[in-house]
Amino acid sequence: MVTALLFFYIFAVSRFIIRSLTITHILMNFRLFLSRKLTAIVVLLTFALNTHAQTKASFRVEGDLDKFYPVLFTDCEWFNNKATELEIGRSDIHVDGKWRGSLMSKFRYHVTNWGNGANFIDAEINEGITADSPNEFIAGWGDPTGGNALNGIVIWLRGNTTYNYSCTCTMTPYIYDGVQNALPMAVPDDAPLTYKTAIDPYVQSNGVSSGRNMTFNGAGTNVFMGSMVIGTYNANGYKLAVNGNAIFGKVTVKNPANWPDYVFASDYQLPSLHELDKFIRQHKHLPGTPTATEISDNGQDIAALQVIQQQKIEELTLYLIKLNKELEDQREKIKVLEERLKK
Repeated sequence: MVTALLFFYIFAVSRFIIRSLTITHILMNFRLFLSRKLTAIVVLLTFALNTHAQTKASFRVEGDLDKFYPVLFTDCEWFNNKATELEIGRSDIHVDGKWRGSLMSKFRYHVTNWGNGANFIDAEINEGITADSPNEFIAGWGDPTGGNALNGIVIWLRGNTTYNYSCTCTMTPYIYDGVQNALPMAVPDDAPLTYKTAIDPYVQSNGVSSGRNMTFNGAGTNVFMGSMVIGTYNANGYKLAVNGNAIFGKVTVKNPANWPDYVFASDYQLPSLHELDKFIRQHKHLPGTPTATEISDNGQDIAALQVIQQQKIEELTLYLIKLNKELEDQREKIKVLEERLKK
């Protein structure tokens, strides 16, 4: 009886110990599982916050108001295999002084970073330029990373001015104004960068600038109300300015003024060939036509020149008609003389 009770007691204690060990083991494994999962979640959240956190802050470029200083903005999305988007703005036109100027700009870029390629800089700039506020704030930009790992673009910003910026990722501007960082800005394996005193011609102070090509596949009408220039930055007052060769399937010049049909009017004073010869000998060009110097200096007004050429063609036609009549008269006289001689 005692033996049986002892055996039952040992069995019960052993079963209790086994159960306790099993529950403890399960709890320990569960705690380890939760710990690992929480660690992974914390790592992922930390990475996401560090990678995709937006930066919003302000900075000031010191130096002189009439100079533009290089500011380096890192390509903080480069290692995420996407383009960085940066906005620089000044909503209040009176910051830093009355009528100092306003600015809304957006840069989307990807640097080459040791020549990896696929690099570009697109800029959209809107500056509040008025008679009271003539200041422009952005003088140019560039990618200085072709032979180094600077990993950023440089934007030249007007000195003695405060700016606000926001970015799709974490970044800090590096300002080379001779105060916060020394000038010139050192660029590894390339020429150093210093301030600008004039705005580069590719900068659209109120518009879009891109170093890439564009294709318009729309079949509708593309409207350009301002001037368009090709191969140059200066329209020189023209709606279309082309510096280079051009080819057209057809060109129509609408309504050229004073088309010279008046040459055939009965009261038109056609210069004599003697007068024409005298003018050419003296001036070395036809009357009413531009000189070689004028064409060289001012170019050709195709519509006006076409009118002049048409006038000369019609005058030439009148000369030919007149000479032909004189020739016919001469033939008749010769014929009469020949008939007299035969008699």
